[in-house]
Amino acid sequence: MIIDLTRRIERGMPVYPGDEETGLVQSRQLHTDFYVNHQLSINMHAGTHIDGPMHLTETDMYLNDFPIDRFVGEGCLIDAAGVETIDYKEEYEALIRDGHIVIVHTGWGRLYGEEAYYGEHPVLTDAFAELLVRKKN
Repeated sequence: MIIDLTRRIERGMPVYPGDEETGLVQSRQLHTDFYVNHQLSINMHAGTHIDGPMHLTETDMYLNDFPIDRFVGEGCLIDAAGVETIDYKEEYEALIRDGHIVIVHTGWGRLYGEEAYYGEHPVLTDAFAELLVRKKN
């Protein structure tokens, strides 16, 4: 099964507080230019995105430095809805296999488009993050 988690890119979509608004303007018209085109201006943290290592570490490694197959594959779902802190649990050792894509469902998506979305969102503990690193996720 393929699960699409993407958000629609559109003018005025929610952005991280302090970032510029997303702009999407039609720049070419079929009846005058013989094709349709749009100009897109977007911040890296608008909509659905993947944070690369350089987001929070001192590295020059870009997302395109990773093989594309790292972004498609088998995975597992961690249900952390209603939890403020996602912590290590022994049961995750069997649930998360090496190389799995791990989706942590927090339920926070229900706030998308609201100011609270970027507020006190759930966080991972060091122990849970270390598990993901150890399992090569």
